[in-house]
Amino acid sequence: GVDENLLDVNDDGEVILKTKVDGIDGQAKLAEVLKSYQLEGHLNKQNMEVVELKKTLESEKQQVQTATTQKLGELDRVLQIASMQLNAQYSAIDWNNLRATDPVEYNNKRIEYSDHQNALKQAFDYLEANRNETQKKIIERETKSLFDKVPEWKDQKAFEQGKQELFSGVAHWGFTPEEAAASLDHRILLMARDAISYRKLQDA
Repeated sequence: GVDENLLDVNDDGEVILKTKVDGIDGQAKLAEVLKSYQLEGHLNKQNMEVVELKKTLESEKQQVQTATTQKLGELDRVLQIASMQLNAQYSAIDWNNLRATDPVEYNNKRIEYSDHQNALKQAFDYLEANRNETQKKIIERETKSLFDKVPEWKDQKAFEQGKQELFSGVAHWGFTPEEAAASLDHRILLMARDAISYRKLQDA
């Protein structure tokens, strides 16, 4: 199936292929072409494996972040319950009467209550720090996914324009700009963008 005019034999009896790259004539040995083809196939296979590995790692990363968010939510609920129990426990104490009748026990209870409050505050601070870090990673991941789907938004000016169009567009369905901006899932933003485009087509 190869044009015979593209084939030739050199002085060593090797089959060569006539080539043309950027308008310049050349030639390549058939063995070199075969080697190049095999190398290209090998590289393509490796590239596909790298792409699949990247997808797997991204999926696992997203699963870890989701699990972390769920665990932080559970920790928040536990700390809230612990805080309510602590307040209920110590609000039941008649502090004025205890101070008058047993000053030593009064001081001990005050110190104990303060220690528990400090421990809870440290736990809440730890929770907030981890929540902020997790949210930051989610925003970075979703922003990258959004820009991969809408490459033109990598330009800051185009992104600001697109964002304003998105915010004004979702108002048709009763969403405020704050509600639209609160979405961390790039898929929701893409769905909203497509819905706005479809509505514009209908209006036209």
